[in-house]
Amino acid sequence: RKIPKVDALLDRYKGNEERFVLRTQQQYETLREHADQRLRNRQNHFGPNNVLSQQGHVTPTQAQADQYGMTVDEYRERLKSLFIKYDPGSIVSIDEMLSRFKGREMELLHTLMNKYNAN
Repeated sequence: RKIPKVDALLDRYKGNEERFVLRTQQQYETLREHADQRLRNRQNHFGPNNVLSQQGHVTPTQAQADQYGMTVDEYRERLKSLFIKYDPGSIVSIDEMLSRFKGREMELLHTLMNKYNAN
């Protein structure tokens, strides 16, 4: 529903695109934090054996580090920082990329760092 507003927003922030990306990122991080809190409240309400736990969904408190000691959230933040600096338009694709590279997140990060010469 906000897609039709993109052109107007980009015009409004012309020359300050990085500021636009940062403000948008902050707004959606706040929304995600609220959603995470609602999920935690629901799980606390239904207890440890609730349907969400039985279906195998991973909550933020259950996030596991990979062999490099990083969680998916940490990869997400690293990718976000990389894209803010080199390709702000790709920020919206981070979750899709992480999904495609599930279990190979470090490979994704290294590939993108090489692409942008961000070593």
